[in-house]
Amino acid sequence: MSALSKESRRWCHCGVSDDNGSGHSAEQGLKQLSKQLRATGSAAAENDVDDGDDSYVDMDLDISRDEPVPPLDDSDEAILRNKPSTMQPEPEHVTVIPDEPPGPAMRSLADEELDMGFDHEVWRAEPHEVGESAPTDEATRASLDLGNLVDIDPQEAQSSTGNRTFLDDDQLPPELRIEDLRVSQAFIDALQGASLDDENLHPDVLERLRNPPTDEYQLDDPALHLSLEVFLGLDRASEAHYDLMQGAALRSHGISMLSLHQVKRAVQDISGVRAVYDDMCLNSCVAYTGPYTNHQICPVCSEQRYDQLKLAEKGAKVPRQRMLTNVIGPQLQAMWRTPAGARAMKYRDDCTKKMMADAKLTANGKTIDIPVYSDYIHGTEYISAVARGDVQDTNTILMLFIDGAQLYRSKQSDCWIYIWVNYNRAPDNRYKLSNVSVGGVIPGPKKPGNMESFLFTGLHHVLALINEGLVIWDSDALRKFTSRLFLAFLTADGPA
Repeated sequence: MSALSKESRRWCHCGVSDDNGSGHSAEQGLKQLSKQLRATGSAAAENDVDDGDDSYVDMDLDISRDEPVPPLDDSDEAILRNKPSTMQPEPEHVTVIPDEPPGPAMRSLADEELDMGFDHEVWRAEPHEVGESAPTDEATRASLDLGNLVDIDPQEAQSSTGNRTFLDDDQLPPELRIEDLRVSQAFIDALQGASLDDENLHPDVLERLRNPPTDEYQLDDPALHLSLEVFLGLDRASEAHYDLMQGAALRSHGISMLSLHQVKRAVQDISGVRAVYDDMCLNSCVAYTGPYTNHQICPVCSEQRYDQLKLAEKGAKVPRQRMLTNVIGPQLQAMWRTPAGARAMKYRDDCTKKMMADAKLTANGKTIDIPVYSDYIHGTEYISAVARGDVQDTNTILMLFIDGAQLYRSKQSDCWIYIWVNYNRAPDNRYKLSNVSVGGVIPGPKKPGNMESFLFTGLHHVLALINEGLVIWDSDALRKFTSRLFLAFLTADGPA
Protein backbone atom coordinates (compact mmCIF):
# COMPACT_ATOMS: atom_id res chain seq x y z
CA MET A 1 0.00 0.00 0.00
CA SER A 2 1.39 3.42 -0.93
CA ALA A 3 1.95 6.22 1.54
CA LEU A 4 -0.86 8.26 -0.02
CA SER A 5 -3.39 5.48 0.44
CA LYS A 6 -2.30 4.94 4.05
CA GLU A 7 -2.74 8.61 4.90
CA SER A 8 -6.14 8.83 3.24
CA ARG A 9 -7.60 5.85 5.16
CA ARG A 10 -9.00 5.68 8.65
CA TRP A 11 -8.87 2.28 10.36
CA CYS A 12 -11.65 1.22 12.73
CA HIS A 13 -13.14 -2.00 14.04
CA CYS A 14 -15.90 -2.10 11.44
CA GLY A 15 -13.76 -1.68 8.29
CA VAL A 16 -11.79 0.85 6.26
CA SER A 17 -13.28 4.22 5.34
CA ASP A 18 -12.11 7.62 4.02
CA ASP A 19 -11.50 10.55 6.32
CA ASN A 20 -14.17 12.60 4.54
CA GLY A 21 -16.47 9.66 3.99
CA SER A 22 -16.30 9.74 0.16
CA GLY A 23 -14.40 7.62 -2.35
CA HIS A 24 -12.51 8.57 -5.54
CA SER A 25 -13.00 6.85 -8.86
CA ALA A 26 -10.32 6.46 -11.56
CA GLU A 27 -11.89 9.18 -13.74
CA GLN A 28 -11.83 11.68 -10.88
CA GLY A 29 -8.17 10.86 -10.29
CA LEU A 30 -7.27 11.69 -13.90
CA LYS A 31 -9.14 14.98 -13.67
CA GLN A 32 -7.32 15.86 -10.47
CA LEU A 33 -3.96 15.05 -12.11
CA SER A 34 -4.82 17.24 -15.08
CA LYS A 35 -5.66 20.16 -12.77
CA GLN A 36 -2.34 19.78 -10.97
CA LEU A 37 -0.40 19.81 -14.25
CA ARG A 38 -2.20 22.95 -15.46
CA ALA A 39 -1.52 24.65 -12.15
CA THR A 40 2.15 23.76 -12.43
CA GLY A 41 2.31 25.30 -15.90
CA SER A 42 0.65 28.52 -14.72
CA ALA A 43 3.04 28.82 -11.79
CA ALA A 44 5.99 28.33 -14.10
CA ALA A 45 4.67 31.07 -16.41
CA GLU A 46 4.56 33.58 -13.54
CA ASN A 47 8.19 32.81 -12.62
CA ASP A 48 9.54 33.11 -16.21
CA VAL A 49 12.32 35.63 -16.93
CA ASP A 50 11.70 37.67 -20.10
CA ASP A 51 14.90 39.40 -21.24
CA GLY A 52 13.28 41.17 -24.18
CA ASP A 53 13.93 38.62 -26.89
CA ASP A 54 12.17 35.45 -27.91
CA SER A 55 14.46 33.13 -25.92
CA TYR A 56 13.29 31.12 -22.91
CA VAL A 57 15.52 30.17 -19.98
CA ASP A 58 14.55 27.44 -17.46
CA MET A 59 15.70 28.68 -14.03
CA ASP A 60 15.74 25.10 -12.69
CA LEU A 61 18.18 23.89 -15.34
CA ASP A 62 21.18 22.21 -13.75
CA ILE A 63 24.28 23.51 -15.58
CA SER A 64 26.83 22.42 -12.98
CA ARG A 65 27.73 19.26 -14.88
CA ASP A 66 31.08 19.05 -16.63
CA GLU A 67 29.75 17.11 -19.57
CA PRO A 68 29.54 19.07 -22.83
CA VAL A 69 26.09 20.27 -23.75
CA PRO A 70 24.98 18.80 -27.07
CA PRO A 71 23.97 21.26 -29.79
CA LEU A 72 20.28 22.02 -30.22
CA ASP A 73 18.50 20.77 -33.29
CA ASP A 74 15.75 22.64 -35.15
CA SER A 75 12.90 21.10 -33.10
CA ASP A 76 14.50 22.11 -29.79
CA GLU A 77 15.03 25.70 -30.99
CA ALA A 78 11.39 25.89 -32.04
CA ILE A 79 10.28 24.85 -28.56
CA LEU A 80 12.49 27.47 -26.88
CA ARG A 81 11.12 30.27 -29.06
CA ASN A 82 7.57 29.67 -27.82
CA LYS A 83 6.29 31.66 -24.85
CA PRO A 84 5.68 29.64 -21.66
CA SER A 85 2.18 31.04 -21.37
CA THR A 86 1.21 29.37 -24.60
CA MET A 87 2.61 25.96 -23.65
CA GLN A 88 0.12 23.19 -22.86
CA PRO A 89 2.03 20.62 -20.80
CA GLU A 90 1.13 17.06 -21.56
CA PRO A 91 2.93 14.50 -19.39
CA GLU A 92 4.37 11.60 -21.31
CA HIS A 93 3.04 8.99 -18.85
CA VAL A 94 -0.59 9.99 -19.38
CA THR A 95 -2.22 7.88 -22.07
CA VAL A 96 -5.46 8.93 -23.67
CA ILE A 97 -7.86 5.98 -23.65
CA PRO A 98 -10.55 5.92 -26.35
CA ASP A 99 -14.19 5.84 -25.28
CA GLU A 100 -15.48 2.35 -24.51
CA PRO A 101 -18.77 1.05 -23.21
CA PRO A 102 -18.96 1.60 -19.44
CA GLY A 103 -18.07 -1.44 -17.36
CA PRO A 104 -18.73 -2.24 -13.73
CA ALA A 105 -18.08 0.62 -11.36
CA MET A 106 -14.89 0.49 -9.37
CA ARG A 107 -15.25 0.07 -5.63
CA SER A 108 -14.27 3.10 -3.65
CA LEU A 109 -12.44 3.04 -0.38
CA ALA A 110 -15.68 3.62 1.46
CA ASP A 111 -17.06 0.40 -0.04
CA GLU A 112 -14.10 -1.75 1.01
CA GLU A 113 -14.58 -4.26 3.83
CA LEU A 114 -11.79 -5.32 6.13
CA ASP A 115 -11.62 -9.03 6.89
CA MET A 116 -12.18 -9.12 10.64
CA GLY A 117 -12.02 -12.91 10.96
CA PHE A 118 -14.54 -14.60 13.24
CA ASP A 119 -15.07 -11.71 15.64
CA HIS A 120 -17.18 -9.60 13.31
CA GLU A 121 -20.05 -12.08 13.64
CA VAL A 122 -20.57 -11.69 17.35
CA TRP A 123 -18.55 -8.72 18.65
CA ARG A 124 -20.04 -5.27 18.95
CA ALA A 125 -18.67 -2.21 20.67
CA GLU A 126 -20.55 -1.49 23.89
CA PRO A 127 -21.40 2.18 24.49
CA HIS A 128 -20.29 3.72 27.73
CA GLU A 129 -22.96 4.95 30.07
CA VAL A 130 -22.92 8.67 30.75
CA GLY A 131 -21.95 9.40 34.30
CA GLU A 132 -21.09 5.78 35.05
CA SER A 133 -18.73 5.34 37.96
CA ALA A 134 -16.87 2.41 39.46
CA PRO A 135 -18.05 0.81 42.72
CA THR A 136 -16.76 2.52 45.81
CA ASP A 137 -15.77 -0.61 47.69
CA GLU A 138 -15.33 -3.66 45.45
CA ALA A 139 -13.96 -5.87 48.20
CA THR A 140 -17.10 -5.88 50.36
CA ARG A 141 -19.86 -4.48 48.19
CA ALA A 142 -20.40 -4.54 44.44
CA SER A 143 -23.20 -3.23 42.25
CA LEU A 144 -24.22 -4.75 38.97
CA ASP A 145 -26.20 -2.52 36.65
CA LEU A 146 -28.87 -4.48 34.79
CA GLY A 147 -30.25 -1.50 32.88
CA ASN A 148 -28.90 -2.77 29.57
CA LEU A 149 -29.80 -6.40 30.36
CA VAL A 150 -33.53 -5.85 30.75
CA ASP A 151 -33.96 -4.30 27.31
CA ILE A 152 -31.86 -6.76 25.33
CA ASP A 153 -32.80 -7.15 21.69
CA PRO A 154 -34.60 -10.50 21.40
CA GLN A 155 -32.85 -11.12 18.08
CA GLU A 156 -29.47 -10.90 19.81
CA ALA A 157 -30.45 -12.63 23.04
CA GLN A 158 -30.55 -16.13 21.67
CA SER A 159 -30.85 -18.91 24.16
CA SER A 160 -27.60 -20.67 24.86
CA THR A 161 -29.39 -23.93 25.70
CA GLY A 162 -29.64 -26.46 22.93
CA ASN A 163 -27.64 -26.66 19.75
CA ARG A 164 -26.47 -23.30 18.42
CA THR A 165 -24.54 -22.32 15.34
CA PHE A 166 -23.17 -19.00 14.15
CA LEU A 167 -23.74 -19.92 10.51
CA ASP A 168 -26.87 -18.78 8.74
CA ASP A 169 -29.20 -21.39 7.33
CA ASP A 170 -28.26 -20.51 3.75
CA GLN A 171 -24.52 -20.23 4.46
CA LEU A 172 -22.33 -23.20 3.68
CA PRO A 173 -19.86 -24.30 6.37
CA PRO A 174 -16.20 -23.55 5.64
CA GLU A 175 -14.15 -26.27 4.00
CA LEU A 176 -11.72 -27.82 6.46
CA ARG A 177 -8.37 -29.03 5.13
CA ILE A 178 -6.75 -30.26 8.37
CA GLU A 179 -7.67 -33.84 9.19
CA ASP A 180 -7.98 -33.29 12.96
CA LEU A 181 -10.40 -30.42 12.36
CA ARG A 182 -12.42 -32.56 9.98
CA VAL A 183 -12.78 -35.28 12.59
CA SER A 184 -13.79 -32.78 15.28
CA GLN A 185 -16.36 -31.24 12.95
CA ALA A 186 -17.73 -34.71 12.17
CA PHE A 187 -18.37 -35.32 15.88
CA ILE A 188 -20.00 -31.89 16.21
CA ASP A 189 -22.28 -32.68 13.28
CA ALA A 190 -23.19 -36.03 14.85
CA LEU A 191 -24.39 -34.19 17.97
CA GLN A 192 -26.84 -32.01 16.05
CA GLY A 193 -30.45 -32.93 16.71
CA ALA A 194 -29.56 -35.40 19.48
CA SER A 195 -32.49 -37.49 20.70
CA LEU A 196 -32.96 -40.12 23.39
CA ASP A 197 -34.28 -42.50 20.75
CA ASP A 198 -30.87 -42.48 19.04
CA GLU A 199 -29.05 -43.76 22.12
CA ASN A 200 -28.28 -47.34 23.02
CA LEU A 201 -30.37 -47.25 26.19
CA HIS A 202 -32.32 -50.05 27.81
CA PRO A 203 -36.08 -49.69 27.27
CA ASP A 204 -36.59 -49.43 31.05
CA VAL A 205 -34.14 -46.50 31.24
CA LEU A 206 -35.79 -44.74 28.32
CA GLU A 207 -39.22 -45.16 29.90
CA ARG A 208 -38.00 -43.84 33.24
CA LEU A 209 -36.44 -40.75 31.66
CA ARG A 210 -39.81 -39.78 30.19
CA ASN A 211 -42.07 -41.11 32.95
CA PRO A 212 -40.27 -41.11 36.32
CA PRO A 213 -41.83 -42.82 39.36
CA THR A 214 -43.97 -40.50 41.47
CA ASP A 215 -43.39 -42.06 44.89
CA GLU A 216 -40.59 -41.81 47.42
CA TYR A 217 -38.26 -44.77 47.57
CA GLN A 218 -38.67 -46.58 50.90
CA LEU A 219 -35.89 -48.54 52.63
CA ASP A 220 -38.00 -49.91 55.49
CA ASP A 221 -37.83 -53.52 54.25
CA PRO A 222 -35.32 -55.38 56.52
CA ALA A 223 -34.32 -57.84 53.78
CA LEU A 224 -33.67 -55.03 51.31
CA HIS A 225 -31.77 -53.01 53.90
CA LEU A 226 -29.54 -55.95 54.84
CA SER A 227 -28.92 -56.88 51.21
CA LEU A 228 -27.78 -53.35 50.37
CA GLU A 229 -25.43 -53.18 53.36
CA VAL A 230 -23.80 -56.51 52.48
CA PHE A 231 -23.50 -55.62 48.80
CA LEU A 232 -21.90 -52.23 49.47
CA GLY A 233 -19.62 -53.71 52.12
CA LEU A 234 -18.30 -56.32 49.69
CA ASP A 235 -17.55 -53.87 46.90
CA ARG A 236 -14.00 -55.23 46.48
CA ALA A 237 -14.90 -58.88 46.94
CA SER A 238 -16.04 -61.41 44.39
CA GLU A 239 -19.64 -62.37 43.70
CA ALA A 240 -19.08 -65.66 45.50
CA HIS A 241 -18.64 -63.80 48.79
CA TYR A 242 -22.10 -62.28 48.47
CA ASP A 243 -23.58 -65.71 47.87
CA LEU A 244 -21.89 -66.98 51.05
CA MET A 245 -23.33 -64.11 53.09
CA GLN A 246 -26.77 -64.72 51.61
CA GLY A 247 -26.72 -68.38 52.64
CA ALA A 248 -25.43 -67.57 56.14
CA ALA A 249 -28.21 -65.04 56.77
CA LEU A 250 -30.84 -67.52 55.69
CA ARG A 251 -29.52 -70.35 57.89
CA SER A 252 -28.77 -68.31 60.99
CA HIS A 253 -31.56 -65.73 61.10
CA GLY A 254 -34.09 -66.96 58.59
CA ILE A 255 -33.74 -63.77 56.52
CA SER A 256 -34.13 -64.24 52.80
CA MET A 257 -31.74 -61.72 51.25
CA LEU A 258 -32.09 -60.50 47.70
CA SER A 259 -30.13 -62.27 45.03
CA LEU A 260 -27.11 -60.57 43.55
CA HIS A 261 -29.05 -59.65 40.43
CA GLN A 262 -31.94 -58.25 42.49
CA VAL A 263 -29.70 -56.13 44.71
CA LYS A 264 -27.93 -54.69 41.67
CA ARG A 265 -31.28 -53.66 40.20
CA ALA A 266 -32.22 -52.08 43.53
CA VAL A 267 -28.98 -50.06 43.56
CA GLN A 268 -29.65 -48.85 40.02
CA ASP A 269 -33.19 -47.85 40.94
CA ILE A 270 -32.16 -45.94 44.06
CA SER A 271 -29.07 -44.18 42.68
CA GLY A 272 -30.08 -43.83 39.03
CA VAL A 273 -26.65 -45.06 37.90
CA ARG A 274 -27.12 -46.81 34.56
CA ALA A 275 -24.07 -47.88 32.58
CA VAL A 276 -23.57 -47.72 28.83
CA TYR A 277 -20.54 -49.48 27.33
CA ASP A 278 -18.77 -48.44 24.13
CA ASP A 279 -16.05 -50.31 22.26
CA MET A 280 -12.68 -48.61 22.07
CA CYS A 281 -9.25 -49.15 20.56
CA LEU A 282 -6.91 -51.44 22.45
CA ASN A 283 -4.31 -48.64 22.44
CA SER A 284 -6.83 -45.98 23.58
CA CYS A 285 -6.63 -44.17 20.25
CA VAL A 286 -10.39 -43.73 19.71
CA ALA A 287 -13.74 -44.91 20.99
CA TYR A 288 -16.02 -46.37 18.35
CA THR A 289 -18.72 -43.72 18.69
CA GLY A 290 -20.12 -41.03 16.41
CA PRO A 291 -18.37 -41.16 13.01
CA TYR A 292 -16.37 -44.21 14.18
CA THR A 293 -19.40 -46.33 15.10
CA ASN A 294 -19.11 -48.75 12.17
CA HIS A 295 -15.31 -48.94 12.00
CA GLN A 296 -13.83 -52.42 12.35
CA ILE A 297 -10.21 -51.24 12.49
CA CYS A 298 -8.73 -48.35 14.45
CA PRO A 299 -8.22 -45.38 12.08
CA VAL A 300 -5.03 -44.41 13.94
CA CYS A 301 -3.06 -47.58 14.75
CA SER A 302 -4.95 -50.11 12.56
CA GLU A 303 -5.60 -52.48 15.48
CA GLN A 304 -8.59 -54.78 15.14
CA ARG A 305 -11.72 -53.78 17.04
CA TYR A 306 -12.86 -57.33 17.86
CA ASP A 307 -11.07 -60.42 19.11
CA GLN A 308 -10.18 -62.18 15.86
CA LEU A 309 -9.72 -65.60 17.51
CA LYS A 310 -13.22 -65.64 18.98
CA LEU A 311 -14.61 -64.16 15.80
CA ALA A 312 -13.09 -67.00 13.77
CA GLU A 313 -14.08 -69.78 16.21
CA LYS A 314 -17.59 -68.76 17.25
CA GLY A 315 -18.42 -65.83 14.98
CA ALA A 316 -18.97 -63.64 18.06
CA LYS A 317 -17.92 -60.00 17.94
CA VAL A 318 -16.17 -59.61 21.28
CA PRO A 319 -14.56 -56.16 21.68
CA ARG A 320 -10.96 -56.15 22.81
CA GLN A 321 -11.48 -53.09 25.03
CA ARG A 322 -14.49 -51.12 26.28
CA MET A 323 -15.14 -47.87 28.15
CA LEU A 324 -17.92 -47.01 30.60
CA THR A 325 -20.40 -44.12 30.45
CA ASN A 326 -22.95 -43.41 33.20
CA VAL A 327 -25.78 -41.36 31.71
CA ILE A 328 -26.62 -38.35 33.89
CA GLY A 329 -30.40 -38.20 33.38
CA PRO A 330 -31.51 -40.99 35.76
CA GLN A 331 -29.04 -39.77 38.40
CA LEU A 332 -30.61 -36.31 38.38
CA GLN A 333 -34.08 -37.81 38.72
CA ALA A 334 -32.93 -39.82 41.75
CA MET A 335 -31.70 -36.65 43.48
CA TRP A 336 -35.27 -35.28 43.49
CA ARG A 337 -36.94 -38.48 44.72
CA THR A 338 -36.59 -37.71 48.45
CA PRO A 339 -37.89 -34.50 50.10
CA ALA A 340 -34.46 -33.68 51.55
CA GLY A 341 -32.77 -34.21 48.18
CA ALA A 342 -35.37 -32.09 46.40
CA ARG A 343 -34.85 -29.19 48.81
CA ALA A 344 -31.08 -29.41 48.30
CA MET A 345 -31.59 -29.20 44.53
CA LYS A 346 -33.48 -25.89 44.90
CA TYR A 347 -30.54 -23.91 46.30
CA ARG A 348 -29.70 -22.13 43.04
CA ASP A 349 -33.30 -21.23 42.27
CA ASP A 350 -34.00 -19.93 45.79
CA CYS A 351 -30.85 -17.77 45.88
CA THR A 352 -31.48 -16.41 42.38
CA LYS A 353 -35.06 -15.41 43.19
CA LYS A 354 -33.98 -13.68 46.39
CA MET A 355 -31.19 -11.84 44.60
CA MET A 356 -33.53 -10.63 41.85
CA ALA A 357 -36.19 -9.64 44.39
CA ASP A 358 -33.67 -7.43 46.21
CA ALA A 359 -32.75 -5.60 42.99
CA LYS A 360 -33.22 -1.84 43.20
CA LEU A 361 -34.76 0.28 40.46
CA THR A 362 -32.38 3.10 39.54
CA ALA A 363 -32.17 5.65 36.74
CA ASN A 364 -30.19 3.26 34.55
CA GLY A 365 -32.41 0.28 35.26
CA LYS A 366 -32.06 -2.44 37.89
CA THR A 367 -29.07 -2.58 40.20
CA ILE A 368 -28.22 -5.64 42.28
CA ASP A 369 -26.20 -5.08 45.44
CA ILE A 370 -23.97 -8.03 46.31
CA PRO A 371 -22.33 -7.71 49.74
CA VAL A 372 -20.04 -10.74 49.27
CA TYR A 373 -19.15 -12.83 46.23
CA SER A 374 -19.71 -16.32 47.62
CA ASP A 375 -20.75 -18.36 44.57
CA TYR A 376 -21.00 -18.34 40.79
CA ILE A 377 -24.56 -16.98 40.96
CA HIS A 378 -23.11 -13.59 41.95
CA GLY A 379 -21.11 -13.32 38.73
CA THR A 380 -21.97 -11.10 35.79
CA GLU A 381 -22.19 -13.97 33.30
CA TYR A 382 -24.77 -15.86 35.34
CA ILE A 383 -26.90 -12.81 36.14
CA SER A 384 -26.81 -11.76 32.49
CA ALA A 385 -27.97 -15.25 31.45
CA VAL A 386 -30.85 -15.03 33.94
CA ALA A 387 -31.83 -11.57 32.68
CA ARG A 388 -31.87 -12.83 29.08
CA GLY A 389 -33.93 -15.87 30.01
CA ASP A 390 -31.22 -18.37 29.07
CA VAL A 391 -31.22 -19.71 32.63
CA GLN A 392 -34.62 -20.30 34.21
CA ASP A 393 -35.80 -21.63 37.54
CA THR A 394 -36.22 -25.20 36.24
CA ASN A 395 -32.77 -25.49 34.65
CA THR A 396 -30.11 -27.86 35.97
CA ILE A 397 -26.63 -26.30 35.87
CA LEU A 398 -23.80 -28.78 35.30
CA MET A 399 -20.02 -28.75 35.24
CA LEU A 400 -17.94 -31.40 33.47
CA PHE A 401 -14.47 -32.18 34.79
CA ILE A 402 -12.03 -34.73 33.35
CA ASP A 403 -8.65 -35.84 34.65
CA GLY A 404 -6.30 -38.80 34.56
CA ALA A 405 -5.49 -41.07 37.49
CA GLN A 406 -2.70 -43.56 38.15
CA LEU A 407 -4.33 -46.63 39.65
CA TYR A 408 -1.16 -48.41 40.80
CA ARG A 409 1.75 -47.01 42.77
CA SER A 410 4.53 -48.93 41.02
CA LYS A 411 2.87 -49.81 37.73
CA GLN A 412 2.42 -47.64 34.68
CA SER A 413 -1.28 -46.95 34.19
CA ASP A 414 -3.29 -44.06 32.82
CA CYS A 415 -7.01 -44.29 33.59
CA TRP A 416 -9.11 -41.22 32.82
CA ILE A 417 -12.33 -40.33 34.63
CA TYR A 418 -14.79 -37.52 33.98
CA ILE A 419 -17.43 -36.39 36.47
CA TRP A 420 -20.53 -34.20 36.56
CA VAL A 421 -20.85 -31.61 39.34
CA ASN A 422 -24.39 -30.41 40.05
CA TYR A 423 -24.33 -26.61 40.41
CA ASN A 424 -27.95 -26.49 41.57
CA ARG A 425 -26.64 -27.54 44.97
CA ALA A 426 -25.00 -25.33 47.57
CA PRO A 427 -21.20 -24.95 47.54
CA ASP A 428 -20.81 -26.78 50.85
CA ASN A 429 -22.21 -30.10 49.52
CA ARG A 430 -21.99 -30.07 45.72
CA TYR A 431 -18.41 -31.39 45.80
CA LYS A 432 -19.03 -34.19 48.29
CA LEU A 433 -18.48 -37.70 47.03
CA SER A 434 -22.12 -38.70 47.48
CA ASN A 435 -23.30 -35.80 45.31
CA VAL A 436 -20.73 -36.06 42.49
CA SER A 437 -21.81 -38.16 39.51
CA VAL A 438 -19.24 -40.26 37.66
CA GLY A 439 -19.83 -39.58 33.97
CA GLY A 440 -17.40 -42.04 32.42
CA VAL A 441 -14.29 -44.15 32.90
CA ILE A 442 -11.67 -44.56 30.13
CA PRO A 443 -9.34 -47.48 30.89
CA GLY A 444 -5.65 -47.36 30.06
CA PRO A 445 -2.91 -48.13 30.18
CA LYS A 446 -2.32 -45.49 27.53
CA LYS A 447 -3.57 -41.93 27.42
CA PRO A 448 -6.79 -41.48 25.39
CA GLY A 449 -6.20 -40.12 21.92
CA ASN A 450 -9.30 -38.60 20.34
CA MET A 451 -11.06 -37.21 23.41
CA GLU A 452 -14.18 -36.25 21.45
CA SER A 453 -14.88 -39.90 20.71
CA PHE A 454 -14.66 -40.85 24.41
CA LEU A 455 -16.93 -38.00 25.55
CA PHE A 456 -19.41 -38.42 22.71
CA THR A 457 -21.90 -40.73 24.45
CA GLY A 458 -22.12 -38.56 27.57
CA LEU A 459 -22.41 -35.30 25.63
CA HIS A 460 -24.97 -36.80 23.24
CA HIS A 461 -27.14 -37.75 26.22
CA VAL A 462 -26.87 -34.24 27.69
CA LEU A 463 -27.81 -32.61 24.38
CA ALA A 464 -30.75 -35.00 24.01
CA LEU A 465 -32.03 -33.89 27.42
CA ILE A 466 -31.46 -30.25 26.43
CA ASN A 467 -33.55 -30.74 23.31
CA GLU A 468 -36.33 -32.90 24.79
CA GLY A 469 -36.20 -31.93 28.46
CA LEU A 470 -35.84 -34.17 31.53
CA VAL A 471 -39.08 -35.03 33.35
CA ILE A 472 -38.53 -34.85 37.12
CA TRP A 473 -40.74 -35.73 40.06
CA ASP A 474 -40.33 -33.20 42.90
CA SER A 475 -41.02 -35.24 46.03
CA ASP A 476 -40.96 -32.11 48.20
CA ALA A 477 -43.62 -30.18 46.26
CA LEU A 478 -45.31 -33.36 44.95
CA ARG A 479 -45.33 -32.20 41.34
CA LYS A 480 -43.83 -33.02 37.97
CA PHE A 481 -41.86 -30.54 35.91
CA THR A 482 -39.52 -30.57 32.92
CA SER A 483 -35.93 -29.50 33.49
CA ARG A 484 -33.52 -28.55 30.73
CA LEU A 485 -29.85 -29.10 31.36
CA PHE A 486 -27.47 -26.14 31.10
CA LEU A 487 -23.82 -27.08 30.56
CA ALA A 488 -22.09 -24.08 32.10
CA PHE A 489 -18.53 -25.23 32.81
CA LEU A 490 -16.16 -27.54 30.90
CA THR A 491 -13.00 -28.05 32.93
CA ALA A 492 -9.95 -30.29 32.91
CA ASP A 493 -6.66 -30.65 34.71
CA GLY A 494 -3.32 -30.16 33.01
CA PRO A 495 0.40 -30.16 33.77
CA ALA A 496 1.66 -27.15 35.69
